[in-house]
Amino acid sequence: MTTPLSGGLEIASGETLVRQFFAAVDAWDMPGLLRTMTADVHFRFGNAQPTVGHEGVGESIAFLTPAVKSLSHDLLQIWTLDTPAPAVVCQLDVTYERHDGSEITLPAVDVFRLRDGLVADCRIYIDTTPLFAA
Repeated sequence: MTTPLSGGLEIASGETLVRQFFAAVDAWDMPGLLRTMTADVHFRFGNAQPTVGHEGVGESIAFLTPAVKSLSHDLLQIWTLDTPAPAVVCQLDVTYERHDGSEITLPAVDVFRLRDGLVADCRIYIDTTPLFAA
């Protein structure tokens, strides 16, 4: 079942997959995260170099661990699109807890393209500069 939104977008089953993706990230569950993705997933976090495959996803996320103790995603809006290919767009706030206990919340937009019920392409649009600022 889908719910129409303005602009022809719909909330559909892609939302469940994206929520599983974020639950795995928030739990630092890399095996769980990779289960939401195709083996040849294209992944880009912020302005980092794009990667391909599960190993690239791990490398892209690993740069956070020296600065981040934990993180959580607050999904503000989720839109799914079924044509021409399944896609999900999310507006969200990401709260990062640093190892010193301080927190910062940053706005983001993520775009997921789906294939065979999995994430085949993930683009995370976020500026993490404030996270790493002294």
